Amino acid sequence: MSQPTTASQAPPPAANRDQNAFQNVASLIESRIREAQNALWWSEFVRSILRIFIGVFVAVLLWVVLDQWIYTPGMIARLAGFVVLLGWVVHQAVTRVFPVLKGTIRPEYAARSLERDVPEMRQELTSYVTLREQSSSPSLSGKVIRSIGAHAASRLRTHDALPAEATGTLRWWIAAASLMAIFFIYAALSPKNSFQSASRLVMPIASIDPAKRVKILDVT
Repeated sequence: MSQPTTASQAPPPAANRDQNAFQNVASLIESRIREAQNALWWSEFVRSILRIFIGVFVAVLLWVVLDQWIYTPGMIARLAGFVVLLGWVVHQAVTRVFPVLKGTIRPEYAARSLERDVPEMRQELTSYVTLREQSSSPSLSGKVIRSIGAHAASRLRTHDALPAEATGTLRWWIAAASLMAIFFIYAALSPKNSFQSASRLVMPIASIDPAKRVKILDVT
């Protein structure tokens, strides 16, 4: 005699509708988090590169002023200056640029960056991102997490912008452009050849004479 089979109980339709509705919320949050992660990564990379660029330009400008008006370094001093500058560039690349290239922005950090621009969110997004793996649970904790995610998603719909932290590289670009302008203005106004003085730092072992006010082109 065959045993009666017990049919598996399907989840109620209301639960299915709730899960389907929450998928849209989860997709929205995931999309905004990924956008924030990418923007934060690029901003950190750009800041690292511009920091090196600005440091090199400041060093070259100070060297040009020193070489032209204060002291004329010999080959040993020029070689020492070049080694120090190169060592600083390598140190910055190893400690700041390479970690950015190899790393990623954590979702929790991206969520916190978004929340800084929306104070009324009150860490709802961070809480959801931290606990989102439990959002599919049918228990009370899962319902609470889904509710927190829904509130965070509603805030994100009205605040469709990247984190301010990710768009804060403008002052670095302005500083780099201003420094370049200062260097070229000085090179144009100085009676001595600034590029010749800079070459004495960049090519320390080359036979480059110090820049002079007067340049003799021909002797008859």
